[in-house]
Amino acid sequence: MAHELTNARIRYLIALWELDPEGRGIRSIALARKLNVSRPSVHAMIERLTDSGFVNKEHYGIIYLSAKGLKAAEHYKSRIGSRF
Repeated sequence: MAHELTNARIRYLIALWELDPEGRGIRSIALARKLNVSRPSVHAMIERLTDSGFVNKEHYGIIYLSAKGLKAAEHYKSRIGSRF
């Protein structure tokens, strides 16, 4: 898998995958609550993941995994389970 994925990025991808199993998208506040982090922290990480092609973000705030992000989330979730 991609070398650009830190533990924190993997944690966000898995959380996004768990919150949005149908791929319809979620708001950052849902991700912040699930991960128990601030909204600014979510915003900063989503920007990084968007720049890396793992996440897509609509201009009105909905975020969802890209095909690359979905593949990575499934890959890591199957290997680490609930470690995060």
